[in-house]
Formats: sequence, C-alpha cells, structure tokens
Amino acid sequence: MQDRCALDDCGKVLKPGETVIQLTTGKYAYGFITPHLSPEETRNWHPECFHEFPLKDQFAPYACVECGRQLKNGEQVVYVCRGAMPNRGYFRAESRGYTILYIAHLAHQ
Repeated sequence: MQDRCALDDCGKVLKPGETVIQLTTGKYAYGFITPHLSPEETRNWHPECFHEFPLKDQFAPYACVECGRQLKNGEQVVYVCRGAMPNRGYFRAESRGYTILYIAHLAHQ
C-alpha cells in the first residue's frame, strides 16, 4: 500500500484517518457506491496535491466522463474518490461518502 502522497513534489506520509484523494482501477459493481479496486494500481494524494485532471461529484448510477455512456456491471473502470486513509494493510479509502469524483472506462485511459 502506498503510504506517501503520489505527488512527486510532496511525497509526505499519509496517516491513517487523513483525508485523501484515491485513484484506482477495478470493476464497476452496480448497486455499490464504489467499484471493486485493484490494490496494485491504487494511488493516494493529499486533496490539495491532486492535479491530474478536474474532479466533479457524480452520484450513482454512474456515466463515463469520457464518452457519457452509463456504466454496466462488471466493466473495467478507472475512478477517483475522496475518503480517509486506511490503516496499514488496507487499500480502500474509508468513509468515502456517496459520490465518485471521476469514473471512466479503463479503455479511455
């Protein structure tokens, strides 16, 4: 698990419970707020350090921000959420709320 901010110019340790912006890939799971995640592809930033692309809250059901098509169950996606840094050994941000900040078909990336 990456426990340092993904911004090269920052690199500070992210402490459990600290608010993070989490980017990862996984399979969209209809009926769940966040898709399944791929731990090996998960990165975390301090909210003020994330400058990869614009973020905008989106409620389920989700649509791909690149093509506009509603996502289907099981599709591979890349997504961003806001939450609390988990304890060491865990990957998914905690207390993520009810929105996703960015979600797109993985093929668009």
